[in-house]
Amino acid sequence: MTAFSYSIASRNKSTSLATASMRDFELEDECTVGADEVLNTDTTTPYCVDAETGRMILVETPSTLDLSAQPFFYSAQYQYAKRVFSIDLDRFNAACDRLADPRRLLLIHSTGRCGSTLLTNALNEVPEVSAISEPDVFTQFSMAGGQIDRELRAVLGRTYRSCIRLLCRSPHALHAIKFRSIVCEHSDLLSEAMPAALQLFVYRNAIDVAASTARIAGHDPSTWILDQTQRRGWLSLAPLLASIDAPATAYDVYAALWAGPVLRYIERRCESAWIGALRYEDLATNRGRTIEELLDRCGLKRNEPIGCFDAFFRDSQAGTHLALDTINPHSALSEQLASPELGRRIRDSLLRIDDALVPDMVLPGTFGMTA
Repeated sequence: MTAFSYSIASRNKSTSLATASMRDFELEDECTVGADEVLNTDTTTPYCVDAETGRMILVETPSTLDLSAQPFFYSAQYQYAKRVFSIDLDRFNAACDRLADPRRLLLIHSTGRCGSTLLTNALNEVPEVSAISEPDVFTQFSMAGGQIDRELRAVLGRTYRSCIRLLCRSPHALHAIKFRSIVCEHSDLLSEAMPAALQLFVYRNAIDVAASTARIAGHDPSTWILDQTQRRGWLSLAPLLASIDAPATAYDVYAALWAGPVLRYIERRCESAWIGALRYEDLATNRGRTIEELLDRCGLKRNEPIGCFDAFFRDSQAGTHLALDTINPHSALSEQLASPELGRRIRDSLLRIDDALVPDMVLPGTFGMTA
């Protein structure tokens, strides 16, 4: 079985937050290599699927780079890739059928902007754990939506299993994968692909999430009205935006981004894979005790108590496009995001999506709560 290997002539990603795509690189010097050699190399990881050719795209990164220590897996892959490989998807899956499942696997879903990257960093401080943050091959599939036919569902499930096996090759007692928020749409498919995996939902007050998102955007949400093209573009990340009548506003986008994974968790939380939900507010307050309970729910018994996590005393996204020192909104925006208007508008938008949603709701199954 062969694969194609390419050197990278240039990197073409439109924005740092864009989902991984074959178009991110301009490639040259095509040659053939053994697919087993590619897949047996720890520094080669899944990047995306090229839907036009039906091939899995992988990238090789330097052996000195620890991808699990990077705030965003997809961003580090793009930035540090040395070579690109492509393998026919069916052959890729057949090769990965020979790999073993991880001993213990935790899949982390979230609303976004809720401390899930902080949690991933903290988990990596536990010697028995390897955690990675946002491999984008899962994002790409989930943006296609939840309504897929049986044949495609089988292909996606098998590909999810293959990618997880490749990403979890180290001998750690527990592997954790934290996804972008849209991947919660496919949490059921992930359970089918990896039946022994556990799933966790991380969330935060919707108003705080909206304020954090607006700071990244860097513009006053009260002035942003989506045109039809923008609305269609956001639907792949916030499908519930379709339930809000046009014209949609920034507040509607923020509410739909939060509500989508929240409602998906509420719908599926009683399935055996889910071990519950964790609030950012409790994680930040309880720290070690909350993570100890999480590890216990994952079946990871430790011989010594967890100490003070360095992750809580540094910017979990330092060195990236979302680092705190790069998000410095002007004073007028800071004032607008701190005003009661933001909360009122987010509440109104949530009610238009589902009248049971409120920004500060405590989700069923939440653990680690502050007394």
